[in-house]
Amino acid sequence: MPPTDPSDPTNPPSRSLAPVVVIVAALVVVIGVIAAFLLLRGTAATPGAHPTASPPTEALHPVRVAADNLQVDPDSGEPKAVVALYEDFLCPGCGHFEQTFGETIDDLIDSGTVAADYYPVAILDSGTRTYSSRAGAAAYCVADESVPAFRRFHALLFDPATQPDEASSDQPDDAQLTRWAHEAGASEAVGECIDTGTYRGAVKDAASAAGLRGTPTVRINGEDYAPRTPAALRAKIAEIVGD
Repeated sequence: MPPTDPSDPTNPPSRSLAPVVVIVAALVVVIGVIAAFLLLRGTAATPGAHPTASPPTEALHPVRVAADNLQVDPDSGEPKAVVALYEDFLCPGCGHFEQTFGETIDDLIDSGTVAADYYPVAILDSGTRTYSSRAGAAAYCVADESVPAFRRFHALLFDPATQPDEASSDQPDDAQLTRWAHEAGASEAVGECIDTGTYRGAVKDAASAAGLRGTPTVRINGEDYAPRTPAALRAKIAEIVGD
């Protein structure tokens, strides 16, 4: 066979495949390294976390307390004023708030002026002292049966003769909470809800979910409000709903 003429356009010069093979092989190696890194990164456990940890607890619904003649916005049908109350049943400040403002809030509810959303939370659980979460969970158990019973139970837990000392190791057990629930008007069945701790985990998570910095926390129509006196609270509500 005659030698190929390099000047002949019908016979282009041959090119070696070796450099192409080398480049492709290098790319395969690089891609493999990157994929392995991403796989390891995605499956590595976060320090201190359990790889099979359950999803976050769903935020608790409030216990809504409102009268049948509640004042509502004529366009939206929503209450003109919603007072949200975040309270820990062991918190001495919450007990003081109830003694100071409880009657005023009850009057505002019963007159149809506001809807009150109660959020029992637990910020004072410590070790084996779990009264905060147990009492908060018990309040939800009572509310499931009857809102009037919840209101009586709420007042009973904040009664100075009933509310335990925050620092005391002798705090009411679930049996005592059940007896108070019955005294407030809940049925015998409420004991099972209290004993099994149906709402306990959610009550523990509620404070962080709501972004609380302490209790009691009061919010009016979603905005933090620090009432100074019952009269000041009434005046604030009057600004919203009218006289």
